[in-house]
Amino acid sequence: MAIKQIIVSLALLQVILAAAGTGNVPCTGTAGTACTSACPASFPLPTGCTYSGNFGACIVSECTCSTTKLTDAYCASCKGATYFANTAQTACVQSSYSCLNRGTNAWTVNDCNTCTGSTNQKIVKGSCSTSANVLIASFFGLLLLLL
Repeated sequence: MAIKQIIVSLALLQVILAAAGTGNVPCTGTAGTACTSACPASFPLPTGCTYSGNFGACIVSECTCSTTKLTDAYCASCKGATYFANTAQTACVQSSYSCLNRGTNAWTVNDCNTCTGSTNQKIVKGSCSTSANVLIASFFGLLLLLL
């Protein structure tokens, strides 16, 4: 009976430890500041999720806290530094840069496909667009030329 209790206890401990994030989120603050006050403004989390730790070692407390409205901070803490929230904010994906906050980083076809979950993406004027949208735009452009 004691062996069963030990096995169950170890299994529960493994589930608890696996649920917390492992990647630090680079929140702003001063040494010793609690992550619950240092991080939310600059690195928001999905509703229901919280940070734990102190400044310099901030992580998501519980990585099963949400499956919607995911953020880059959530993905970085729970999956790793190269993971970002997809454009639908429903999954963490490996992309070269953020899918939501691209900044000056140019899109690649691979990142467009990864971030949108589609394989029909093209780069049009610096943004992702489906092949169907590109064909429609081309058709109307050609039509205008003929008129």
